[in-house]
Order: sequence, then structure tokens, then C-alpha cells
Amino acid sequence: AQPIEAAPVLSAPIRLQGPDDPATHRDIQRLKVQANAPGRIASTNRAGGSIPQTAAPVSAARAAWLLGLIYLHGSGVARDPIQAALWFERARVLGEPLSSAGLAWCDIEGCKGSPDPAGARRWIAQLRSVNPAQADYLEWVVQSRLSPVQLAVPQPGQTSPGAAMPSRELLLRSAQRGDVNARIELGL
Repeated sequence: AQPIEAAPVLSAPIRLQGPDDPATHRDIQRLKVQANAPGRIASTNRAGGSIPQTAAPVSAARAAWLLGLIYLHGSGVARDPIQAALWFERARVLGEPLSSAGLAWCDIEGCKGSPDPAGARRWIAQLRSVNPAQADYLEWVVQSRLSPVQLAVPQPGQTSPGAAMPSRELLLRSAQRGDVNARIELGL
């Protein structure tokens, strides 16, 4: 397994201040050009105009992955889960190792329709070889969504209400392996 890149993907951060911000629009357009032009980094947009170099070049696969995240979370664009799923699928086709995480999340959330826990688990199985901590976290999310709602009330003999959390072992293992989302959930 390849180590997960700890350094930022972009040498210059993408500014995602809002959909009306011209710099945000340019950065997203640049990512779209990069995601649709494997093997080369385009310096012009589809209309032939120059695209400012506000974001560092990334691979087509990584650009598609980033676009999936942008549309999933509505960062600088209107939130669009269907577009997110399409960009995650493009990232997978182009070979982005983390694309299975985005596709799993879309199956968990139901980006294109109803949630599909079985589909999410197929993507999680693929993610496990790339990022086991994130795979454990996503499996915890699936299990949590499938389990009945439980109140965090200490049972006799328990010292904390969190011990009753469903699939807590997955969440703990994920946090111990460094997954930030698992750490946030444990903090909550």
C-alpha cells in the first residue's frame, strides 16, 4: 500500500469563498479543464480565454476528485450531489486512489437516488487497501445509519455514554489510525 500523501494537494490553496467570487469561479473552471484533459494542463478555457494560474496544476484524476468534494459540500458552488457523484466516478476512471471514498459516501448519502449501503460497502472494500482508517470510518457511518437510534445514556457499570455507541470499535480504530472525521465524531 502506498502511503497517504500528508502534504497539501495544491501548492496554492483554492479560494472557495462563494459562487459569486470571480477567483473561486476561475479556480473551479481550471479544475474542470484539468479534470477533462488527462496528461496535460490546459492554460485556456473552452472559449479560448486565458485561465489565471491561481491554483497549482494537479493531475486530471485529482482534479476530478477535488471537484467531487467541491460539489458534494457546496464549496464555492451550489451543492449538487449528482455532480459530485459524476466527478467521483470520473476520478475513479482516471485512477484516483481516493475516488472509492467519494463513491462510498455518495452511496451512503444517496447522491443519485436512495442510499445504497451494499454499494457503499463495495467501495469501502476497495478503499481499505488505500486508506484503512478512512475505510473504517465509512464502515462506521454505514453501520450507524443502519442501526436503531440509541440515546447516549450510561448503562449500569459504564463510565461514559459513548461506550454504548454502535460499532464504537471501528470508530476508535479509525481515530487511532489518524482519520480526522473519526476523531471529530469521538469528540462529539
